[in-house]
Amino acid sequence: MKSIFDGLDQDIRDNLKQQLAVYWTYSSNAIEGNTLTLEETDFVIREGLTIEGKPLRDLVEARTHYNAVDVVSRMINNPSMTEEMLFDLHKTIMPDNVVDVQMPRGAWKDSTNGTYIFDDETRQAKWLEYPSPSEIPVLMSRWLKLYNESPVPVDKQSAVRLYSRLHTTFVAIHPFCEGNGRIARLVANIPVLKAGYPPILLDPVKRREYIQILSKLTHNAPRQIDFDRDYPEFENFVAACWTKSFELVAAAHELQKKRLAQPD
Repeated sequence: MKSIFDGLDQDIRDNLKQQLAVYWTYSSNAIEGNTLTLEETDFVIREGLTIEGKPLRDLVEARTHYNAVDVVSRMINNPSMTEEMLFDLHKTIMPDNVVDVQMPRGAWKDSTNGTYIFDDETRQAKWLEYPSPSEIPVLMSRWLKLYNESPVPVDKQSAVRLYSRLHTTFVAIHPFCEGNGRIARLVANIPVLKAGYPPILLDPVKRREYIQILSKLTHNAPRQIDFDRDYPEFENFVAACWTKSFELVAAAHELQKKRLAQPD
């Protein structure tokens, strides 16, 4: 299967992987409220140093998400996804020093959680409670079935569609106490990567739009999670954000082209 790294010298290939991983880390964390800029995220990851005035949690999140991207890159080689793999990913992205000691790591949530969403009908914020801990095993069994039985995407359209289904249903279930959004954006990308495409990286500048769209789609959660439904509005949003990854890939191949054109 064709890969975005085909035809690239090793150093250009490694740099492209690094760029994608750093931007992935920056964008996903920024959507969750992390204050590090792209440049600061890159610095923390490359140098392993702290930045004065930045919360320790933000610095730790940069390192742990970057490590989680590496875990995901290895998961591409697995033919299927299991609960244990999700638990390991959760442990990677939620280390001991950034989570409440009472919150389970590497396990489904043990208490209810929810979020406020904007209700278009009442024009007011309302509390949306996610599925209860007792519902999670069954719902995640269905999510894993969707993941494991879906064919590898054959084109960009099918990649966006599957990413959107996996992403939105995972968020609607909210199986963990914390880290659900970041894990959703990681695992939904695995089929995309398997298809030979760069990861779908959401634009943190569009954070509000992202949250609003997800709020609409999860409005009826937890009782009406549809694992077979397509989400055109979210798919359009995702497709628009995906251009950033392809720009990085195009720049790498342009650099390779210039290198080959240079006389020996």
